[in-house]
Amino acid sequence: MIQRIVLISALLSLCLACCSGSRSRVEVEPTDRLAQADGLAERGDCRKAILKYEELLAEFPPPEIAERARFNRTRCRVELEDYDLAINEFEDYIDSYPQGDLVDDAMYMIGIAYLRQSPRAERDQTYTEKAASELEFMLREYPESNVRQEAEAALAEARAKLARKEYLNGKLYLNMEYFRAARICFDLVINEYSDTEWAAWSLLGKAQTYDREGNTGKALELYNKVLDDYPDTEPYGRAGMRIDQISSGDENDEEE
Repeated sequence: MIQRIVLISALLSLCLACCSGSRSRVEVEPTDRLAQADGLAERGDCRKAILKYEELLAEFPPPEIAERARFNRTRCRVELEDYDLAINEFEDYIDSYPQGDLVDDAMYMIGIAYLRQSPRAERDQTYTEKAASELEFMLREYPESNVRQEAEAALAEARAKLARKEYLNGKLYLNMEYFRAARICFDLVINEYSDTEWAAWSLLGKAQTYDREGNTGKALELYNKVLDDYPDTEPYGRAGMRIDQISSGDENDEEE
């Protein structure tokens, strides 16, 4: 009888211990669970972090915790290069929290997700155009954003690539002697991307179109404009060299 009582007591103790352990796991504060997931993300273990964020979200935490968990989970997707899903989730996040503190950050991350998919300038630049559009909108809507500096740098990168793409189109037309088409491309860079290095190259290219057509007067006008507008650049040196060649009677326009 005594042995039976001892056995029953032991089983009851074990059962209570198990129940107590289960309760302690359930009762972990949402803020602590968010911190655990964030810690995994900061250490670069984004896959495990996403699982922790999703477990937390499945338990319907307080709104402020859910908002942060959704944002951080999607930022992990960007780090894992799951860009399409990340863009969709950030857009859903913005729709769910239009007045949230992280809306500008989400817009910035959408731009980054597009920019990271952007190929070399020689290829189609649809992703680059989308990145630039998202970043321009974010900077316009949130001029005081805490990620403004990062967004401006990303936008500058996107614009430089778009400018180079158009400049390369102009060079292609120039080499094919489609001078009017080349000038259209060069003018687009000069007018729309004057803040990039490709504006100087495009002005030089535009001068070369007239040079090769035999319109020396217009060519010299533009070569001199390169000297006036873009000192301390490589196009400046090339334009000066060509002016000297024309002045000395050398009509051969060297290919860039």
